[in-house]
Amino acid sequence: MGHSPQQPYYYSQVTSIPENVPTTGNVVSNGAGTAEMVLLLRQLVISQNRTNQLLAELLQVTIAPQQQRAKELALWKSEHPELAQSCRESVDALLKIQRGYLETMTMEVQDGEETLNDSEFMFNEFLDRFGPRISYLNSMLQLFGQLSAAPAAKSQPEASHQEVPPVSKKSDETVDDTANPEN
Repeated sequence: MGHSPQQPYYYSQVTSIPENVPTTGNVVSNGAGTAEMVLLLRQLVISQNRTNQLLAELLQVTIAPQQQRAKELALWKSEHPELAQSCRESVDALLKIQRGYLETMTMEVQDGEETLNDSEFMFNEFLDRFGPRISYLNSMLQLFGQLSAAPAAKSQPEASHQEVPPVSKKSDETVDDTANPEN
């Protein structure tokens, strides 16, 4: 199996030094070894740059459907503003209902904690009584929330996804420290 000049080396020769040979702290003492190490380091940088490029492409592929969905929702909201406003009002009403329902559920749990813990039958009754309702209510809230218009009184911009900058194909490009908020 030969090595193609386009692919980086992943293995190199390993040299062991016997214990009885004194070293001066510099394991690689000849120019050929240094040149090989420099070559390997360059190939490592090239491989790392390629990995970074692939990760950036993977990120783009991952967020593309989310961006498409957001565009479709925005288009639907602009085409049906009255229905989007009705969905917003429904969300507000359903949130009040959900809060009341959660208060009832928590009181039931607090009042019957010992019974729910000791009796599998009572626990299953509790789940049967509250589980499907809260699940359906949450599903409706999610649907109406996605389709609703932004609240008129307190419209806050949604957290936007940062665009991924294109990865340079140059292998000797330096890292931009201004992109790191910790610096």
